[in-house]
Amino acid sequence: METKADFIGGRPMPEGLRCYQPDLKYLLIDENRYTHQELERLDNLTAIQDLTEMHTMLSERVKEWSHLHRQAGLKEGLEQGLERGIELGEARTLKRLLTKRFGELPADVLQQIDSATLVQLEVWLDRVLDADSLAAVLD
Repeated sequence: METKADFIGGRPMPEGLRCYQPDLKYLLIDENRYTHQELERLDNLTAIQDLTEMHTMLSERVKEWSHLHRQAGLKEGLEQGLERGIELGEARTLKRLLTKRFGELPADVLQQIDSATLVQLEVWLDRVLDADSLAAVLD
């Protein structure tokens, strides 16, 4: 069962923030149901003020955590995108060099290059100039 606590600003709480979600039990007083004088007469006004301060602090903390979580996600996504862009560039360069050196590349070689890791692409690029055959580059 989802509660208001499961949402931040009307959106579902990110999984990464769930571990920070407080599990508190406290007295909830709807201040709008009481007049100011009635609230002042309550025995536990200090506790009410503490709860209000705690709620404000927790709200600010959740906003901060949400922002940090979003920033971390953006940074991770940017790093992954940058790495993927480098892989694509290396693969394209390798294909061009192999084509220039050994002629048109077979479909299985193109697929092998497209599915290679960045490390493997770099190894193959290092071999292009010294290898005597296409197989020598890709072995």
